[in-house]
Amino acid sequence: MDQNPQDNKEKKETSSLHTLRTLKTDASEAAKKGKTSLADLYKKQQATQKIESIKSSFFLNKKFLISVGVLLTTVLFLGVFLFLGKEEKETKITIETVPTPIIASQDENLIKTREDENLKTQLTNVFQKKFTPGDLVYFPILDFSTDKYLTSKDFLRELEANVPVFLTTFLENEFFLGLWVLQENHPALIFKIKDGEFDNAFSGILKWEKNIFEDIGFLSNKKVSKDEVLAFKDKIIKNQNVRILENAEGTVLLYSFFNKKFLIITEDTKTFEEIVRQFTLFGYN
Repeated sequence: MDQNPQDNKEKKETSSLHTLRTLKTDASEAAKKGKTSLADLYKKQQATQKIESIKSSFFLNKKFLISVGVLLTTVLFLGVFLFLGKEEKETKITIETVPTPIIASQDENLIKTREDENLKTQLTNVFQKKFTPGDLVYFPILDFSTDKYLTSKDFLRELEANVPVFLTTFLENEFFLGLWVLQENHPALIFKIKDGEFDNAFSGILKWEKNIFEDIGFLSNKKVSKDEVLAFKDKIIKNQNVRILENAEGTVLLYSFFNKKFLIITEDTKTFEEIVRQFTLFGYN
């Protein structure tokens, strides 16, 4: 019996299509051939999936570890950068320039405070050293604990001086501690007064007169016994009003305000005259 041409055509199209393979068909074929059971094939499939899962997990963990490593490296780099920046900033802060002296000087001798010796003793010892005759020596003072130069208030505090607040309030930070080298070493102390505060500063130092020699007597080369009762007197030196403390040995201490801007304290009239001359000729800072 002849086949219908249409049926032949459909058979050809059907045979040309690939059979879709599944776990079930693979298992059936394997069972028919007697090679393996459905259970064995299932186990093999599960093992393959587990291996693929482990591989996938391994690669994910590897990517995660790489990401964490990059993050930690970045954080470490930033930490080092910030630390070095902080160190550099702190170095810049601690390295200070020497304060410009109020009055021109020929020599400079740095003094650094010490933990094992008070400042009065240090200065007394320094003032006994030999320096070039004719020079005005400037002594900037550096605090050993902070590596910063002392201000006027710091200086008086280091001396443990009983200075009335009414005076310290009207002092600028700048001050000058120096030594005029003549036949002897003559110390001098100069404070800068805040603008327009001369009257208040003068009132303050009048109150300080009763303690001033006890506080800064190391500026004087004269000896004063504990039994001596001394009082300041007014005097005119080089057209300047001066308050002077004297005993049998001569001038013990004197102070004066120059141009109502500077408080000059020294123990020698010649030193005072020379400071006034320097201010007049060369000005001040």
